[in-house]
Amino acid sequence: GYLYPMTGSSWGPEEAMWTYTAPDPTDLYSAAISGAQRQPNGNTLICNGQSGEFIEVTDAGEVVWLYFADRGASFRAERYALDHPGIVALGLGE
Repeated sequence: GYLYPMTGSSWGPEEAMWTYTAPDPTDLYSAAISGAQRQPNGNTLICNGQSGEFIEVTDAGEVVWLYFADRGASFRAERYALDHPGIVALGLGE
């Protein structure tokens, strides 16, 4: 998890550490059900909830992976490592 310290009368950090803007900023607009997950390699997995779009971008903003859910809207996306017990139990890891 992340630790967000109290700085004066608001929660930190004081400013964004990193941001990503799509080439057409409205492409990533979603009124609800979206999120992002920082990956161990420094990339960020972004879930555009209403459209069911998932993208992974590098720190430099390069899209390295893109997927559209078959059923449209999606609550969230989360990546699991190949050594995750659930992946290993299914025989899908390594």
